[in-house]
Amino acid sequence: MNEGRSFAFYALAAFFGLYVLFLYGPMIVIFILSFQGPTGGLTLPAGPRVAAPGSSACGRATASSTSPARSSARSNWGSSS
Repeated sequence: MNEGRSFAFYALAAFFGLYVLFLYGPMIVIFILSFQGPTGGLTLPAGPRVAAPGSSACGRATASSTSPARSSARSNWGSSS
């Protein structure tokens, strides 16, 4: 009576565990990633979102936050000196 469990029990338990992981794993990952904000930071559903200085509420850079050095470097990207 004290023989323990067979190999088939552990094989089926492992198979069932993998089944549950592949069934619910993507849903859990999408749920966790849904808390990610537009800039990659963590946002929680507690309170309103406050935009950082120099950016708009949608996460895009505004004209005042773009420096002339960056825009000139961007326009000279393909040219060689």
